[in-house]
Amino acid sequence: MEQTISIEELIKIIKNRWLLILSLGIIGCGIAALVTQFLMDEKYSSSAQMIADLPELSKDQDDTDLEDVNFNLQMINTYKDIISSEKLLEEVRLELKQSYGINKSIESIRSQSEVVQNTNSQMFAIKVTANSPEEAQTIANVQSKEFIETSQAVPAINNVSIFSEATLKKAPVGPNLKLNILIGTMLGLLMGLGITFLLEFMDKTASSVDFIEDQLNLPNLGSVYQMTEEQATYNPYLLEKKIVV
Repeated sequence: MEQTISIEELIKIIKNRWLLILSLGIIGCGIAALVTQFLMDEKYSSSAQMIADLPELSKDQDDTDLEDVNFNLQMINTYKDIISSEKLLEEVRLELKQSYGINKSIESIRSQSEVVQNTNSQMFAIKVTANSPEEAQTIANVQSKEFIETSQAVPAINNVSIFSEATLKKAPVGPNLKLNILIGTMLGLLMGLGITFLLEFMDKTASSVDFIEDQLNLPNLGSVYQMTEEQATYNPYLLEKKIVV
């Protein structure tokens, strides 16, 4: 037997268990806040700005020079590959360990680093995110300098220089408390809705005349009035017969 439910019935179900839904939403909000505040480490980032020197254009140059400019802009994708390469990151790892006492694996450095470029810009940045502002600054500067040294040995990319070194930024960039609280609240509300509908659909009791007629296809033979104990006291006959009401 296929059971259908209307929007009005859905709203009624939600109203009947609104306290459960709201409670789980509040619990989700609280858990997200506690996890963010006490279990998640703060993250800091720092960026070293790099610039790729492009050829200067004169008035009598044709479309070939524009192709050269586009080529240099596209070369930044090559720079990204070099910056995340095993060879370069191994040099960065050794420099961090020997000069700064920072012991990092290649995969750890790679996961902490990213190359950020503005659209159609000859500038790009090596951005590092770490658990401390000092570590983020150090890794970004070491990685940018190692990239410059490595690029000098490649004729096609020896026109890159450091525009500005990474600076110390003590303001954390993560975790995002407001976003996590919002996510936790939404998950709690969704869980509350899920439990509400699960309990409703598992409930096989006949809660209304409509349920008996529509879902069970049974006729309604009548209804029995339910008396309160106070009402029963005014009917001595019911009390003498000990009829349960």
